[in-house]
Amino acid sequence: MDTGRESRSKSPIEATWPSWYMCAVSVALAAAGLLLLVLSREALPTVPVFEEWAEDALVAVGFSTLGAIVAPRFPPHNPIGWLFCALGLVAAVLLFSGEYAYYSLLARPGSLPKGCKNEPAIGRGPELHAPALRLALMHPIA
Repeated sequence: MDTGRESRSKSPIEATWPSWYMCAVSVALAAAGLLLLVLSREALPTVPVFEEWAEDALVAVGFSTLGAIVAPRFPPHNPIGWLFCALGLVAAVLLFSGEYAYYSLLARPGSLPKGCKNEPAIGRGPELHAPALRLALMHPIA
């Protein structure tokens, strides 16, 4: 069923911008999560810290930066750079949502909107990392 369109893959320049946008969003979410961590510890020192905050911060910044560098350099159908970008973004979302929930529910209840909506995200890292792992296993690189 040919519609007259040729499928063309993205050029390296077209792949550069989305990967760097994902990196910027990941770094911004990680920075906001770390800011909420500091603010919650200042407001109430007994507030528990999100358990994987250091790992998620490192993965968010490191993997998304590595993905932004690698994605345009590999052939277009090779997903390794995009997997790094996606894992960095997932880690940043986990860090931000966990710290948002702790801050809005425990440190300063009611200070941020919809704090109780983020509560289920606390401690759910494996469920959110699983889709990226499943994608990596379904589409091996070699």
